Amino acid sequence: MDTLKSWAGWKSEPPPPKTWSQEIEEQFQMSWTTRMILVGVFMLLGLLCCTIAVYSVFMPRTFAKWYSMGSVLIMSSTFFLLGPMRQLKTMFDSTRAPSSIVYILSIIGTLYSALILKWIGLTMLCVLIQVGAMIWYALSYIPFAHSMIKSTSSSLISSV
Repeated sequence: MDTLKSWAGWKSEPPPPKTWSQEIEEQFQMSWTTRMILVGVFMLLGLLCCTIAVYSVFMPRTFAKWYSMGSVLIMSSTFFLLGPMRQLKTMFDSTRAPSSIVYILSIIGTLYSALILKWIGLTMLCVLIQVGAMIWYALSYIPFAHSMIKSTSSSLISSV
């Protein structure tokens, strides 16, 4: 339509000026290949940190630091898939918000109890909560997984 207007001699209105956030977004646009490379790099670094954590399992504070760093890197790798804002919206969707909040708080709790309180029991409890929240969050992407786990666990509990 603009070409027809310009051919007829009409001037089209200039587009509105871009906002500051739109300009910033434009600067950080990444190609699909770059996104996949960054996902892979962050995922591998996170898995490397988790592997180092496994080898330091008998040193709880070191284990907690490496495991939490690995968790943060793995979680950060997903930001490159959808973009940070869209991923945060997905994480805090009504079905995933509880597990996301517990997961993030357990990472913070793990680091706090390992580095500041230096309490091994609380550190390991936070790590277990962190693993459980991560599994529960991952299961939220599988249709009917939560209801299946709930019904199976209630059946097991009622049979005992």
